[in-house]
Amino acid sequence: MKGVILLTVEVAQMIRRFVGEWYAMTKKQREEVVDHLVAGIYNDVVEVCHEAREE
Repeated sequence: MKGVILLTVEVAQMIRRFVGEWYAMTKKQREEVVDHLVAGIYNDVVEVCHEAREE
């Protein structure tokens, strides 16, 4: 249980750090981050679809 609490605290700190960095970014930097995340998610979905098609 102690490990779960430590993990939760660690995740909360990561989120807090990300939110702080997000608000410190310019609009252009935010757009680049979102574009990168969307492209990564899209690539993951395409990969899963290809794997499913092969099976």
